[in-house]
Amino acid sequence: MLTDIIAERFLKKLGTESFNERISIVEKYKKQWELSEIEFKSEFSTNSLIFYALSKRYGKVILKILINNGFDKEILALKLFQGENFCKLYEYSLDDKVYIMEQIVPAYTLYESAPRNERIKIAGEIFKGLHKTVPYSTFPTYTEWFEAGKKGTKNREDCEELYQYLDSAERMLTDICKMYSRNLLLHGDLHHENILKNENGGYTVIDPKGVIGDPVFDLSRFILDEFRDDLTSEPKDVVIDFVQKLGDGVGIPCEILLRCLYIETVIWLFREELANGESLEECQQLITNMKVAYEFAHSRKEKYMGQELHEFCGGNEVKDYIFVTGASGIGKTTLSNGLLAHYKTTCVEQHMVPEFISRDGKEPMTGELEELTCWENQVAMLRCFHKLGYKNIIAADIDDLRTADIPIVFKGTDFITIKLVSSDLHQIQEQMRNRPNNGLIDFELQKKMNEKNLKRSPLINEVEIDVAGKSIEEVLKQAIHLIETTPALLDYEYTKPPKEMFYSWVFANGLR
Repeated sequence: MLTDIIAERFLKKLGTESFNERISIVEKYKKQWELSEIEFKSEFSTNSLIFYALSKRYGKVILKILINNGFDKEILALKLFQGENFCKLYEYSLDDKVYIMEQIVPAYTLYESAPRNERIKIAGEIFKGLHKTVPYSTFPTYTEWFEAGKKGTKNREDCEELYQYLDSAERMLTDICKMYSRNLLLHGDLHHENILKNENGGYTVIDPKGVIGDPVFDLSRFILDEFRDDLTSEPKDVVIDFVQKLGDGVGIPCEILLRCLYIETVIWLFREELANGESLEECQQLITNMKVAYEFAHSRKEKYMGQELHEFCGGNEVKDYIFVTGASGIGKTTLSNGLLAHYKTTCVEQHMVPEFISRDGKEPMTGELEELTCWENQVAMLRCFHKLGYKNIIAADIDDLRTADIPIVFKGTDFITIKLVSSDLHQIQEQMRNRPNNGLIDFELQKKMNEKNLKRSPLINEVEIDVAGKSIEEVLKQAIHLIETTPALLDYEYTKPPKEMFYSWVFANGLR
């Protein structure tokens, strides 16, 4: 059933008795689940025995027997991830650590089936719709993964020279967790081989590990796999360009992804290899990756497209303009006021109001004309303040459709757009319900506004903050950090997205 080479690898890992026990499981569940045409999957996996099979009930399936810990978490993750982009789980046994799931056909990996730029696009689309809020505490956290590597190697004397990397990664992890603090169910191993092309031409995700953390930590394995787990396989500029494009697609700054990449290389080396007894000689490639990723994460004047990126570890940089956008009641005014107090600058609002004025008291001003007037006035005031030498000029209360105009009107300036969203609709509805009734209070419209923002891809120089579960102080702190560490792209090609991607207060109320 197994080739001699494959069998030898598993025998070494498991021992003869444990190996034979797992092989016997195949025969047991062949009968129980009515399987036939069982064939070992030739691709080698370090964590499982994988077989092709034909199920009388389900058709073509994959039979998988895990040989490591965490089987219950993988099963639970598979059950929770059931959806359009995820494989189906059919049968399982927790006792024997075995399950069958749908067999993806033709099963070409993302790496095999698409060129690099297309891989970035596909991965970004999958990423944005993948993560879930779950009420389970059975999954480990990403921080606990890190701690496991630290704990598992503390008594290894041959690792002492590597502890400096462990310490710096721990500090970096702590800082990122303060900025990106959502606790969602992550895939934990989202790389090209776990994204398979299906018979409909789309892609299906398989084999989640199941870990709790912010989605920002779920792209590092994808970056590593893009370069075949060797960050020296292509020039440094190529790697950074790839990370930049990936970050642009999902709304995460390049420097943040590079830090996460470094943290992931440390976790992989310490938790998955050194803590399990692997020698330093066997881990040389992982050590090299870690050192290269360290350089990426600590670069200070890294070049990208001819421009210097800001110092990754913070540099108190100031912007020309700060745009604050988001749905009604989400906290735009509160954040703008906090930024105003912090930077001691000025704030210019668009001042759109529900009751549109009349030009002469007889003929109503159209919504289109009033919005245009308000927008042009706001732009003029912003530019005047900039000429006077102001920095970090705040712009708020913009009709969301105008967000798409910002990269056009303010091209060549150092601006940032902070898009506020919420994964907890109830929270922002309560905020809107409790505020003074000085504007439109339409909860259905608010819902649509927020949903559009959650789904929409980021624009040029746009970052996202999820306010769900966060205090005013936490949102303000995260915004300040993003403002001071996110580099602005000054020269770029930009195609204005269609208006359907945005909500518009004016359009929604039949006024434009």
